[in-house]
Amino acid sequence: AHSFCDYLLGSFPDCEHAGMKEPSALDNIKKMRTIFDRAVDEELLLNNPFKKIKLKSKCGQRGRLDINQVRQLYLLDLKDFPTQQPYRDLFLFSVFTGLAYADSALLKQSDLNEIRDGNIRLLKQREKTEIVTEMILPKQAIQIIDKYRNTAETEITGCVLPRRSNKEVNVQLKILANMVNIPLKLTTHIARHTFRQLLAEADIYEMGVIKRMMGHSQNGEIDGIYYYVTESRLLEAKRKFELYLEKAFS
Repeated sequence: AHSFCDYLLGSFPDCEHAGMKEPSALDNIKKMRTIFDRAVDEELLLNNPFKKIKLKSKCGQRGRLDINQVRQLYLLDLKDFPTQQPYRDLFLFSVFTGLAYADSALLKQSDLNEIRDGNIRLLKQREKTEIVTEMILPKQAIQIIDKYRNTAETEITGCVLPRRSNKEVNVQLKILANMVNIPLKLTTHIARHTFRQLLAEADIYEMGVIKRMMGHSQNGEIDGIYYYVTESRLLEAKRKFELYLEKAFS
């Protein structure tokens, strides 16, 4: 049990395993506890060794960019650095949509559909949790999609955006952060946390709308059955967020 825990927390390049944070490792330990509890109940074991493993259940405050740092990346002139452009766009797309890396990397045209007034609705089941995320895309996100529309790469992969490995993106993000003097250790995960912060700064506070846009579950079964986020409320959130970004980037 302790060796398994050490494996989860450690990094082993030979088998392409990156070490987990304690809360993520704990999720795996809990699953093993359940299995071994069954073994104890059926008298296959005398005790559950995974109950001795103690890990933190919560992370500390995660990093995020402020709007000025997002603006620096958005306005960064990369005409002499074409290699970095897709990585900047992938990161900013997550900042503008809140999609986790796995969700944006696998985003397909079938996850997008046009609604009234030419707006684009994103409706996708999250890879990690299988919870549906739904939002009306701000034009800043649509501009990134349009940049790669009908390119050879997206035609081959069938995805909306260029495909790059998470590891590769994180390496390039360090370079981009250095180019605009962002002191943070930039990763794809920071984009999602930045999106959540920017929603608040755009005066989007309705929790049901935020949960729907971020693909979070409702608090309980009653919420899941009776709480429905209407299209008009998602459109209003899109309007506020788009206007906030326009003012920040002008």
